Amino acid sequence: MKPNLTWVVSFLIIIQGLSACAGISTTTAMTTPEVASPEKIVQDFYQAIDDGDLETAMTFIADNIECRGHCYITGKDSFQTFIQGNIDHNDQFEINDLKVTGDKVTFSYIIHRADTVLTRGMDSVMQVQDGRIIYFEIN
Repeated sequence: MKPNLTWVVSFLIIIQGLSACAGISTTTAMTTPEVASPEKIVQDFYQAIDDGDLETAMTFIADNIECRGHCYITGKDSFQTFIQGNIDHNDQFEINDLKVTGDKVTFSYIIHRADTVLTRGMDSVMQVQDGRIIYFEIN
């Protein structure tokens, strides 16, 4: 009887140890990096443009972005060319009145160029999915 009791106790210790290890690895595997809010992504996108950092600005843009309204652009390469124009002119964007509804951010903007107001817009929309801007409607 004694060998069976030793075997049972050993078995229970091994199972308990494996359960503890499994719990740690399961928790670690389920942890994913937090994706920034749509509002933060829009703000960081415009900050990168204001800083003249096209490379960083484009990290917020999805490959299949669509731009509508005052533009008609589809795809990241075309959108990059569009944004490059703002950076080349040292345009500075003032965005305000941000309202977030799900994955959509609605906002107003003022574009400053060489100490003058170039243009103003209201109710523009950026839609964010998986941390990237997939749709931009310029109004």
